[in-house]
Amino acid sequence: MEIASLVNVSEATVRNRVQRLTTSGILTFVGVVDPFRTGLYSVALIAIQVEETMLHEACQKLSQLKQTRFVVACAGLYNVMVEVLAYTTEELMHFVADALPSIPGIRQFTVSQELKLYKNAFNYVRGAES
Repeated sequence: MEIASLVNVSEATVRNRVQRLTTSGILTFVGVVDPFRTGLYSVALIAIQVEETMLHEACQKLSQLKQTRFVVACAGLYNVMVEVLAYTTEELMHFVADALPSIPGIRQFTVSQELKLYKNAFNYVRGAES
């Protein structure tokens, strides 16, 4: 097992630690998908400025929308970043024109449509190669 050799422990130790981390909910295994290769051709990053007092509520509402892949609260002028996946530009337009304005606290937003995915890595462990 590659992890065992990287951290210089036995494979059994790695299996036990992974089991504890997954049981406790700290570690989850997911597949990493390139949305452009699945038919989702309208992918956009949306920077959103939300009233500070409505930040938590707005992020919760954005997280419930089926088109959002991730929602993150940030520091700065745009305090929320969202990635949206849509099958068509028309579906993306409806998200921008209908879904976003319906969420209380959103002041303004800017949409950047993704054109091509160059890197989609989730290697957060030190020593992992990118």
